[in-house]
Amino acid sequence: MISKARLKELAEEHGTPVLIIDHDELRKNFRSFRRHLPRVQPYFAVKAGADPAVVRTLFEEGSSFDVASMPEFDLVHENIKGMPARERQQAPAIVGGQLGRQHGQVRGEAGAPKRPTAAAR
Repeated sequence: MISKARLKELAEEHGTPVLIIDHDELRKNFRSFRRHLPRVQPYFAVKAGADPAVVRTLFEEGSSFDVASMPEFDLVHENIKGMPARERQQAPAIVGGQLGRQHGQVRGEAGAPKRPTAAAR
């Protein structure tokens, strides 16, 4: 738990509003969820908090992800692209929601359709 004094220091240093995320608390809450609902696979909606550090922490804990755009997909993909193919296949799922229907509309810089580079399960 962060102290009131530390919060004031951070506000002075970074200005307000400021978002402070305690990754230990995030891990604790995720593990509690899994302990109480062991047969439920949690999916984090990336649009709810598309911070790379949050995605990385939840990925390391075993979360799956719900993405609705190519930038969201790319953010999650950054966490698994360096893994060997076998490990990527065992990694938590990335669910595309509207991504499959939108993907023909998402354009790369050169104007060509930008396609996902990893298979979504």
